[in-house]
Amino acid sequence: MLEFLEVAFDYVGLNWSDHVVIYMRFFRPAEVDNLKRDSSKARKVLRWKSKVGFKELVNMMVDGDVELEKREKVLVDAGYMNAQQQPW
Repeated sequence: MLEFLEVAFDYVGLNWSDHVVIYMRFFRPAEVDNLKRDSSKARKVLRWKSKVGFKELVNMMVDGDVELEKREKVLVDAGYMNAQQQPW
């Protein structure tokens, strides 16, 4: 989780700890602290090879969120959407 936050916020030039509050009480009791990805079986069986690394994937996700915010701002500025409304 922290690696994701660091990459995402660094991409937009921000320090994640200035914007994110982590409440441990909301973690599941059986929360897995450290997940390791292992694509060796997919590479072996399916002959799969990733085209996008972790950092690039996070950057793509941030770009998508930024683009969504730009579109929502257009709707808010035009009066079609309340600034507090969320589309989801």
